Amino acid sequence: MNDYQFDFIVAMLKQEMKKNATSMLQRDEIDRRIDIASHKTKFAAAFFKGDLQKAFMELGIAEYKQRNY
Repeated sequence: MNDYQFDFIVAMLKQEMKKNATSMLQRDEIDRRIDIASHKTKFAAAFFKGDLQKAFMELGIAEYKQRNY
């Protein structure tokens, strides 16, 4: 699975989860958590493929979003 396919699946998951949200705060929290989880998943996939540059870039993005959202 390439990054575009993965991002499409993540977008579909976000859309489905947001349908059950009752407030903007819940929608924002869903966005935040799924973004962080998707970057951590991309980190793991790149790490196991041996693409360390991409792996640590994704990990950095996930850590940044986790601290600064």
